Amino acid sequence: MERVLRELARFDNSGESALTIVASLQHIRERNRWDETDIVIAMAQHSGHPARIALEEGVYLRSDQTGALSHVTVPPHKQWPAERIAAGGDDSIWLERMGPITLAEAVILHSSAQLVHELSARKAADDSETYGDLLATLATTQDLGLAERLLKRLGIDPASECFAIAQPGPTVGLQLSAGLDTDNCHPDSSQSIKRFGTLRTGIGIRLQALHFAESWKTALGALSLASEGSDFDPGATVVRYSDVAILSQLSQIEGLLDSHDVKAVVSLCKEIPYAARTLDAIVQNSSLRAVASILFTHHSTIQSRLAILEGRLGWAVNTGEGKLRLHLALVARRMLLHGIDKRPPRSASVRSADRRVESAAWRAL
Repeated sequence: MERVLRELARFDNSGESALTIVASLQHIRERNRWDETDIVIAMAQHSGHPARIALEEGVYLRSDQTGALSHVTVPPHKQWPAERIAAGGDDSIWLERMGPITLAEAVILHSSAQLVHELSARKAADDSETYGDLLATLATTQDLGLAERLLKRLGIDPASECFAIAQPGPTVGLQLSAGLDTDNCHPDSSQSIKRFGTLRTGIGIRLQALHFAESWKTALGALSLASEGSDFDPGATVVRYSDVAILSQLSQIEGLLDSHDVKAVVSLCKEIPYAARTLDAIVQNSSLRAVASILFTHHSTIQSRLAILEGRLGWAVNTGEGKLRLHLALVARRMLLHGIDKRPPRSASVRSADRRVESAAWRAL
């Protein structure tokens, strides 16, 4: 149609005016959010006559030339200029005037019908996608343009700071920075228990929401080092990537996960019920008395256990070098237990201290 109008504009001013109308209506698409309201107002203002769009059976959205909106139920006049949204369908948009239709009015109706059709298709696509689908796509896309569009649909400012949160599944969460003090995200803190329960949780680095996918990668890395908090898998259940960034790279060291130290620790923890929790406590504390206190075990019992464990491992673990070897072996064991989950996220949530922010994200859908 635009090509025809350009040719017409060479001979008639009406063609040039029609082109201006087309360009103006197309600008509606460039807005972050637009709907029937924007279309019907533009129709009325460009035509100089009231306009209406069918919303549902018997209900119409109407705008006068000033942009004043109303819902009406009086059926449109059969002789008003009208346009169908789909071939074979009923008329869906009208200009409230009688008489022959002008070129400008034909262009307004045709272009507006295209916008309404596009809006209907977009709404149908939105309805087919769940909240989790949108956030899961945001977590895995490298396309910043797509990420920005997804954030707008979620009602989240692309420039706002956030963290990715990963839990088994994998479940992806987006935590707005204002709602989370990561300095207090320790496994036994009441804040962590309230927010994350007892599930293994990895917290990604703080980034702009537009770069959420990068934070998600680091959250998965942190999750691979989060423990179940059990006797067999003791340790922190909530892990921040910023605390374990170097450790998360250990899996890339060739042969590390298959080394003698790692095999020895893995075997020992399988065979001796108290091994994993005792070794973890030794790594985390500077003295055996502190280990005994944490494990609610007598100091002499810890000494006896340590002698057995060191005999099986083949090195002293209560020295600087020995403790480092043990720490690296325990980290590698946890990586073997959990690994980095490369499956697509299967569920999602947005968290914020301000519930209004969370509600707004849901309402945006």
